[in-house]
Amino acid sequence: MSGDDHQRASRNVRLYPWYAAAQSAYFWMPIFFLYFNQKVALREVPWLEAIYYASVVLLEVPSGYASDTLGRRPTLLASSLALVLSYALFVVGDGFLALAAAQALLAAGIALGSGTDTSFHLDSLTACGREEEFGAREARVSRWVFWSTAGAAVVGGAAASLGDLRVAYGLAGVAAAAALGVGWWFVEPAPSDSGAEPGGFGRQLSECLSHARTPPLRWLLAAAVAMTVSNHIPYEFYQPYLDLLAQQRATEWTTTQTPLLAGCHMGVAFGLAGWIGGHSVALAQRLGTRRLLTLSLAGQLALTGAMGLWLSPWVAALLMLRSVPGALQRAPLNREVAPRVPSRLRATYLSIQSLAGRLGFMVTLLLLSLLASQGAAATWDELSALTRVVVGCAAVVWIGLSVWREPLTDA
Repeated sequence: MSGDDHQRASRNVRLYPWYAAAQSAYFWMPIFFLYFNQKVALREVPWLEAIYYASVVLLEVPSGYASDTLGRRPTLLASSLALVLSYALFVVGDGFLALAAAQALLAAGIALGSGTDTSFHLDSLTACGREEEFGAREARVSRWVFWSTAGAAVVGGAAASLGDLRVAYGLAGVAAAAALGVGWWFVEPAPSDSGAEPGGFGRQLSECLSHARTPPLRWLLAAAVAMTVSNHIPYEFYQPYLDLLAQQRATEWTTTQTPLLAGCHMGVAFGLAGWIGGHSVALAQRLGTRRLLTLSLAGQLALTGAMGLWLSPWVAALLMLRSVPGALQRAPLNREVAPRVPSRLRATYLSIQSLAGRLGFMVTLLLLSLLASQGAAATWDELSALTRVVVGCAAVVWIGLSVWREPLTDA
């Protein structure tokens, strides 16, 4: 590699955390459920979420294949552009169809970045001869991402509490545009297995599925699916949970300021997760990756179970820890999976892994929509019942993962 190529790849490594942070500034996250429920009936809210996940189903794997064949940089740029368009539609659109279209664009942005971001990071480090830094740098990026989301949650919740929930989506659009600007300065990294070219889509998919059936990738895939479902449940329900808690306290300030309360709550949650995420790989090396992943999954199920059993300020406080399991899982999982898959297959494989998790959660949402009532707003009895059903099913999966043994980098 020439000195110029090395310098450009090093620039990728320096810029990537900034791109990841801007891309992850989800100002809307504390208020999306409230915003949807403001525009449509409660029964339609899970359908909007299902539309998002159905769109990901259609786009996830093709976007990974596009990354492996067309390049990491153009795929990341397309991801940021799709987010900008999605947030713009959230701001100007109204009604179920407009929200559904915005959700589809949001899914496109997330799907295009899924797998490509991690592949871009590892390919850039490999081009610099620094691939051994991947695990530690993924942990640092995880910290940046969680802290970016934490700050965005507080600002978005505060802005939305002024009366217009659309402000949060407008701020997210500005952040996505910033990510697009940073990504423009990326250069395409040379793949680590540059001698091999990706095949057709069918062949690429077949090779990835063959890898997924080998130990320990098959255990890691099952764990990734379980973690995706369990980590998303608190994000679906904590907003109506806080709203119900505010109503129980019968204070006008808290009910009118639910977006601010939710934003601050999420800000603390992601702030803690950012600190934990920075140490996640070190913890995996000390405890073992399998033990760390299963313990974090158990912790998430315990938190979600408490949310389904008690409507209490103490549980609301405990829910500030809900992002910690995901922070413990992200970098160690990438560290185990990404180097085991050839560069020419990596984005496609990671997209398949992500797709499997999203499919699991999409099915969960569809089942919950069938169990939910047709009322305009959630009640405590309904929220409690739905949460307990999910936790019970997830606990069975956790037992299976705990007794299934596969060799990992860390025992």
